[in-house]
Amino acid sequence: MSDALPIIRVIVQRGDGDCAIAVLAMYLGLNYEDILSVATQTLKRPLLHRAGMWTKDIRQTAEALGVPLKLRRKFDLETANGILILRGHVAVLRDGMVVDSSDGTIWDADVYVSQNDKVTGLLTKE
Repeated sequence: MSDALPIIRVIVQRGDGDCAIAVLAMYLGLNYEDILSVATQTLKRPLLHRAGMWTKDIRQTAEALGVPLKLRRKFDLETANGILILRGHVAVLRDGMVVDSSDGTIWDADVYVSQNDKVTGLLTKE
């Protein structure tokens, strides 16, 4: 059974460095402000929404929210659900579709991956 929420509320990032904030909000079904607040307090970096977050930062923020995330290197784009990690960007992967927070577009996963930076992994709920 899928651990995905029944809907995804698309959240577009507000700047160049906050894709992780927007994607965490979409994946966890929370609002942008709550994710930003917890991330800032947890990571002790007040401007992280401008500077961006590393994979470990995303995992620490999710852990602080009570949702541990596991990094997977092997997964099926058509059936997996989680935070798709690309070089320099993250997006939500949901059952063969990708939601990109940079512009709110929804893509077929295979097409998205072929058009964007290299995929390095997937963060999923443990």
